[in-house]
Amino acid sequence: MRLIVVSFALLLLPTVHGAGKRSQRGDRDLYCERDNCYDLLNVDKTATKSEIKRAFRQISKIHHPDKKSKDPEESSRIFTAAANAYEVLTNDKTRENYDYYVEHPNEHATNQFAYYAQAAQKISVVPVLTLLVGVLTVIKYLSQQFTYDSAVTNWKGNENVKVRARREALIALGKPKKSKGRGGHQKEEIQIAGEKWMDDQIANGKIQEFPTRPSWKSLFVVQLVKSPYTLYEKCVWYNGFRR
Repeated sequence: MRLIVVSFALLLLPTVHGAGKRSQRGDRDLYCERDNCYDLLNVDKTATKSEIKRAFRQISKIHHPDKKSKDPEESSRIFTAAANAYEVLTNDKTRENYDYYVEHPNEHATNQFAYYAQAAQKISVVPVLTLLVGVLTVIKYLSQQFTYDSAVTNWKGNENVKVRARREALIALGKPKKSKGRGGHQKEEIQIAGEKWMDDQIANGKIQEFPTRPSWKSLFVVQLVKSPYTLYEKCVWYNGFRR
């Protein structure tokens, strides 16, 4: 489950409230972008959580959006960076990951996995599962539609089927009231009647081993919702069969 959440963290990261939410623009951009989280709060690497909180309060007194500033834009930038650093350094696990990231900047895969795994913990499982079910539903539907369309094209393109469709079309049209040359019926009439016969064969399920046309009932999300009832029906059938 963790791997699924981490995989979708990249898609849902803009909604994450937590460490490193400002950064995603380069190898050194994790957590506090290209700044050092400790420097943003003017504390040492050995600073305690209380010292970090005290440092953030001092910055907030000057640069909080509610405070009047000569340069509101610069104050907003400073406060945002400090708040982000505060979130990183007051979470024990995130701070541990950040310290390792600073000491081992070349271990890109390890650092990024640790970062996204931590960020994924702040993402609700519900939107992740909803997105996953939605993606699987679309993929399965498109796959079924492609399979069905390919089967229709291949079956209608079969020469034996074309010959049979023409014969059935002539039977359906019957004897023409008035001769129209050697063919009797117009070519377009025969073609339309032949197409209708082929469509009827497909729609009525008269072709063996022909794929079912996808519908809303075949959607993955619908089958998922119905799965408890489907399982119940199978259990009832199995118990009845055993008797």
